[in-house]
Amino acid sequence: MKASEILVADDASEDDTAEIIESIGSPLIRLIRAESRQGISANCNEMIRQAKCRYLARMDADDIALPDRFRLQMDRFRSSDVTILGTWARRMGAADTLHATPESDAEIRASLGFSSPFVNPTVMFDRVPLGDDILYDPDIPFGADYDQFARLRHRAKFGNIAMVTLHWRLHEKNAGSDPSSLRLQNQTVSRVRSRIWRESGFQLDEAEEDALDRLVRLPLPLLSKSEHLVSAFRKALLRSESTMLWAPRSALKTVFLEQWNYYCQVRAWGNIRVLPVWRKGVRELGGRASLFDFSKMALKAVRIPLRFDNAVVL
Repeated sequence: MKASEILVADDASEDDTAEIIESIGSPLIRLIRAESRQGISANCNEMIRQAKCRYLARMDADDIALPDRFRLQMDRFRSSDVTILGTWARRMGAADTLHATPESDAEIRASLGFSSPFVNPTVMFDRVPLGDDILYDPDIPFGADYDQFARLRHRAKFGNIAMVTLHWRLHEKNAGSDPSSLRLQNQTVSRVRSRIWRESGFQLDEAEEDALDRLVRLPLPLLSKSEHLVSAFRKALLRSESTMLWAPRSALKTVFLEQWNYYCQVRAWGNIRVLPVWRKGVRELGGRASLFDFSKMALKAVRIPLRFDNAVVL
């Protein structure tokens, strides 16, 4: 599927980006050049303002979109009422990892209470129902996509396609790899996450806030602090006014249990004490303790790898 137009932002680069783009000579490509460094958010906003089409696809300069990406996304737009649509992605370069994001609108909304539920370079927007809210906050240098999704949750229908359509490059000069930019990004994530919980009527204490922060960035909370994670989750699940929640209660319960299992699985390595903590947390969150999850944690606790025919679960 061909794009109607391709906008390329050159943020006052000092390399030959502009010359390469202009040498292609395609009438579909428009180069937008900044005289001085404006930052990612400001450049994205300028492209949004100049774009002529209804559907906008985001992508970063050094990533690779696979051939079916835009066809798959446009097929979904035409067959559903989704307005923001991402896909799965695979890291390349300094890592080779699958990034599988939640698929349904409800679970994407629930995941917003932790961090961004999208691989941002895979996202496409239907700009008509979203209006000016689609613009990024130019005062946020890193993590503006999470802020954007949090704001748009009031008028958007979310979705992710469970297929890899983009190879997402990782190297030491990525925005999130540099320690200073990573610090700013973490600050944005903490601020936006706190806003989502606060707007849903929750006043978390300092220990609960810190536990949620550490759940989405390293180091994870110590096992002795795990009770604060469960406490924060229970505040949402036990709330009587469900209309204030940022996602359906059933989706929140699913995502909370997934996050709790993830946390305990990581903390289980070489630590048998995690097993009763995990069981107690699952019970308090209204879930059922899975024998498979228990076995994985028990084997990790005694440092025995769990082997299958074609894989090893460490």
